[in-house]
Amino acid sequence: VLVPKTYPEGRMTFVDYNPNDLELTVFGIWEPRSERAVEKSHIDLIHVPGVAFNKKGYRIGYGGGYYDRYLADFKGMTVSTIYPYQLVDFQPDNCDIPVQEVLICE
Repeated sequence: VLVPKTYPEGRMTFVDYNPNDLELTVFGIWEPRSERAVEKSHIDLIHVPGVAFNKKGYRIGYGGGYYDRYLADFKGMTVSTIYPYQLVDFQPDNCDIPVQEVLICE
């Protein structure tokens, strides 16, 4: 299992999850201390978070653009799980990257 690690300049990587190697970030999120990023080509699937999604898989995230930048050249699969109230109609920005599969919990 991999978890994201963010950096101030808007960069994000994924590292191996180790519950004994976490630190609280300025965003109030527990992230790994490790700097040992896993190569994108070794990642098969990313579960992508978001606040809202449209029918084409575009998402409104949390405003940092971390996932859109990371997914721009990601070759693996992407999925998001959402509640029905998160499905909304909106026009994506040019830099937005859609997830390949949106699963709606009913």
